[in-house]
Amino acid sequence: MQIFNSRLLLRLDESPGLECIHDCLAQVSIHFSEDRQDGWHQHRDCSVSVSDIITPISAPDEAIRRGLGYRGPQNYRVPLRQHSPVGLALAICLGRRKKFYNHMPSHEVRGLIGERTWNDYYKFCFERNPFDRVISLYFWCHKSEPRPTLAEFLEGPEIHLLTRRGIDVYTDSTANVCVNRVGRYESLGEDLEEICQAIGLPESLHLPMAKAAHRTDRRHYSELIDAHCRRRIEALFSRELSLWDYQF
Repeated sequence: MQIFNSRLLLRLDESPGLECIHDCLAQVSIHFSEDRQDGWHQHRDCSVSVSDIITPISAPDEAIRRGLGYRGPQNYRVPLRQHSPVGLALAICLGRRKKFYNHMPSHEVRGLIGERTWNDYYKFCFERNPFDRVISLYFWCHKSEPRPTLAEFLEGPEIHLLTRRGIDVYTDSTANVCVNRVGRYESLGEDLEEICQAIGLPESLHLPMAKAAHRTDRRHYSELIDAHCRRRIEALFSRELSLWDYQF
C-alpha cells in the first residue's frame, strides 16, 4: 500500500503480515495531514496533486480493513486533466487510467508526483528477512492442507508476489536506496516509533494483529527450509540479503 499526505510518503511492501500496519498508519497519517496547514495543495509543480491517497488492496484484505474500522481506498486514480494527450486517449478509449496501486515501485511513484514533491516528502518503508518472508507467504497462500512442498512453492507463480515487491520498491534504477528510512520487521516497534517521531505524528500507534491466526505452524524458518530451498531463496533475493546483511 502507498499512502501520501502532507510531507509523508509511506511505503510498506514487505509481506502480507503487515497489511494491518499499512491501514493503522493510514488513519493516523490522514489525521496528521488534516491538522497541518502546509498540505499537498501548495505543491503543484508535479504531475499529480498529492492528497491523501490510499491504494486498494485485495478483497480479503479490504474486508479486514473494513472490520477494523479503517478508511478504504481513496484518491488513487490520477485525474484525467493531469494525463498527457496520449494518456487521456488511452484512459478514455481503453480504460487505462493512470493510478497509484499497491506495492507500486518507487520510480513509478516518483514519475507521477514529480521530483519536487518526491524530494520534499519523508519516505520510508519496512523490509523483512527474505527467508522469513517466504515462509510467511507460503502459509498465507496455503492456509490448510494439502499444501505443496516448499520446494514446489518456490518454483511456482506465487513466489513472484515477493520478488515483484522486493528491493525495487525502495531503490532507484542504479540500485541505490531512494527512501529516507528503511525499517526492519525484526525491530518493527522500535523503528516505527523512531519514524513517527521523525515525521511528528501526534499520537502513538496501536498495531492490530489482523492476520496472525492464519499461520498455525510457528516454527522458525530455519526449521522449515532445507539446503535446496535455502539456495533457491538466496538466488531469488540475493540483492536484499546482500544489502541488509540478512543471515540464514
